[in-house]
Amino acid sequence: MKSLLEINDLQQHVKRNLSQKNYHNLEQLFAPLAELDLHKVLQIQFLFNPQVEDVNEILQQLHAWKEEVPQSYYPYVFIAGFWYMTAANERGIKTMDRVTPAQYQRFSIANDQFFYWALKTLELNPKSVVIYNKLLEASGRFGIPDWLELPVNQPIEFTCAHYDDDARKYISSFDGYSLPEGLIKITLSTPTADEISFIPLYWLRHILITAPGHIESRKTIIRLLSPRWYGDEKYEKASQFLESEYCSGLSDLQMKILHREKEYDRLTAYNTLPSVNLRKALEKREIQFAELVNDHLSDEEDSLTRFEYIDFCYHILTTMPDDRKNSRDALVWSIYQSLHDIVKLASPWIIFYRATEVFNVLFSMMKIFEFEDKLNVFDDLSRQTKYRNLTSPIEVLYSALAANFPLSDMFLENQRESIEDYYISGEKNLDYGMFRLHIFILSKMGYAASIKSVIEKFSTEYRGINASILCYEIYYGNAPGLAKMFSVNTNIDKANMFLNIAIQRSSSQAMLIKSRDLETLIEGNDNPSEKAELTIERERLLKINIQSGDALSQYDYACSLIASSDEKQIRQGLFIEAPKVLLQAGVRIDQMAYIAYLYAFCAFNARGMDKNLFVMDFWIKQAMQWDADPNYWNFLQKVKEGVALRPLYNYYVKRSKGKISEEMKIIMEHVVQ
Repeated sequence: MKSLLEINDLQQHVKRNLSQKNYHNLEQLFAPLAELDLHKVLQIQFLFNPQVEDVNEILQQLHAWKEEVPQSYYPYVFIAGFWYMTAANERGIKTMDRVTPAQYQRFSIANDQFFYWALKTLELNPKSVVIYNKLLEASGRFGIPDWLELPVNQPIEFTCAHYDDDARKYISSFDGYSLPEGLIKITLSTPTADEISFIPLYWLRHILITAPGHIESRKTIIRLLSPRWYGDEKYEKASQFLESEYCSGLSDLQMKILHREKEYDRLTAYNTLPSVNLRKALEKREIQFAELVNDHLSDEEDSLTRFEYIDFCYHILTTMPDDRKNSRDALVWSIYQSLHDIVKLASPWIIFYRATEVFNVLFSMMKIFEFEDKLNVFDDLSRQTKYRNLTSPIEVLYSALAANFPLSDMFLENQRESIEDYYISGEKNLDYGMFRLHIFILSKMGYAASIKSVIEKFSTEYRGINASILCYEIYYGNAPGLAKMFSVNTNIDKANMFLNIAIQRSSSQAMLIKSRDLETLIEGNDNPSEKAELTIERERLLKINIQSGDALSQYDYACSLIASSDEKQIRQGLFIEAPKVLLQAGVRIDQMAYIAYLYAFCAFNARGMDKNLFVMDFWIKQAMQWDADPNYWNFLQKVKEGVALRPLYNYYVKRSKGKISEEMKIIMEHVVQ
């Protein structure tokens, strides 16, 4: 196992040679890696950080590598990994019944591309354990594409000709990528009856031929055989797998690792927690997790156990009633203690790939529950990573701050210029919410005075987007906590100066903020001509954002049209702009629910459409399914009360079903696909 320093050095060498097109040097860097380290390195996240690097650039680099060294399977693995990561991001973590049709289409397309590149990898390296393991995971999470029929005895003619306009538009959003076409020259054996019923076992068989002791693939199988996926409530399928020939010949340590994987699902099953005596049940789970950790397996496995426990506790915290303060405080401390333990274990690959998680959880908990970092988790992890892969969305920010003043006793002043240049080049890709959160926590930890000057410097000298938006919020009065720590008074003129800097850099978030400020001015303005000018400017900003694909601007634009008093604009909002929000599925689920509510409201009140109780009933129930807002339930009850008797309501709903307009039918059909 490599040290964290060796891993970081290797990553920098690989990324440097890739950007400089020294592809043969890349081959030499990968060649000496042992099997386990090679598996860890051949992940797209080793090369590409989507938060701070351009997706099209990495795709172009990988395609160039493939063309320059056609016999190498490495670029194929990374391209496949990119599409697997994309499919996972599009699929999300919600259960399949909460996945929208647009999401389903996008992750299916990404999965298509993944399978193409994965199978092309096997042309060059039929024994690639890394790619077989990804095929195992993808077949379990996303399913195998329709064009792949097992066994494969002759080349597969792969084409994307059947993609519709939406699919092609989605693929074309990746400028550095073009649709692959052609033959996949590969032979795949006939699956057994068990493998046909559970395809991940098919890929597992191929893995074990080359790597009989491979544990990660077996761990994935156990997870997929849990009740949350394809297993049974009594864990009989998982137990049968552990006792099967798939696990024969493993060492005692390996079997303990697999049995622990099975325990994770049982211990993190939220639905088995009682509503009474909750604290006692949580204490029992904590003891059970502690027993797992005390049975030491390895630093990496023990770290993974703590991550499982953190996820469990975090879920309970987000759903726990406010009156359970004692239980809440105990969970917060358990999460914090687990973060501390992970950092102390310092398993190199865990820290390399998951320092992001440690820092984000630490900071969000400190923000929400307002506790101090008494165990110095921040300082310890900072010293380990030196702000390399510290937390992917803001890694460059930490380096930039440390280049301007000592942060956690580290000062990178001698690298300031290069660090600041890198920060500004990647700053536009950083998530603003995470940026703001980390600045807030660092300020609470005592860095406010130093940070203020650096943030204003990044905004005025470098015209940094996130820095400018944060300065706007502070001076506008939207961030009173930060304003107090920065010793700043409200100054609207100065706030608008910072906002305009971000707008000039074409920041979609800044334009969205400006459009909402204009909306407030419009609502409070009684002068018709001024109101019209403000409305035109607001629409201009929203349309610029919409053209760049900003889903929130599309949502705002649709809502504003539907809320207008002009019949033509209302119809445009209902039948042109709002369907785009539903199709993109790029906003929060509660915002999707609000669009559904607007349809219900307009259908009942004949705004922009004829009154129709069936349409109203369909949309308000869709809103309630997406979001448990009591206002939606109250709306439905008031409608029913207006009809007087429930049988009459149901009668009128049914009677109006045949009077739905064709354009509304299309929108409704899209939602229920």
